[in-house]
Amino acid sequence: MEKALRTVTEIAPAAGLQAMLLSAAPKNVGTASATALAISERLYKIQRRAFYGLGYTKSKTASELLLGPIGVGNPDFRLRAVAVRSLGVLGGHDNAHGVARLLKDNSPEVRWTAAEVLGRIGHGNDADRLLTTLSDPVAEVRRQSALALGYLGVGNATATLLAHAKTDPDSRVRAAAAYALRLLP
Repeated sequence: MEKALRTVTEIAPAAGLQAMLLSAAPKNVGTASATALAISERLYKIQRRAFYGLGYTKSKTASELLLGPIGVGNPDFRLRAVAVRSLGVLGGHDNAHGVARLLKDNSPEVRWTAAEVLGRIGHGNDADRLLTTLSDPVAEVRRQSALALGYLGVGNATATLLAHAKTDPDSRVRAAAAYALRLLP
């Protein structure tokens, strides 16, 4: 099934929308045995592939599912991160609004993916949230936030980006902040 979803994603994602929506739904088989664990792992991979494929469907239904409890509300941070990424591929300001709140997620991977997506589909309204993530303890979150501020052309981020370009403890964040400064108007 995972291979079928991968193929549909590559050749005709919109045609496979129903299969992806069905595959994205959670299925609980438990973890009481080695067999149940193996089945659970395969179902996770199918659900992950479905989330990934939904990003290419250009479907409002896909956006709604990814923005809901199955997607960005999923208890598994790996699936939340894929849902955020797929929302970025789908694009749109409605999706950006749903992604912006994930800048405070408890998973660093979800936070940096949200910052990256906002840099692609966000708008100036996300600037304040992105500015706060420049103080995140995880360097990749700070790096993606700096880049997002540059891509969005957030002029009031100049002072903060300049400070990070000079003093951030991580060289990758310093480089990203310096690059973001060059993108600002």
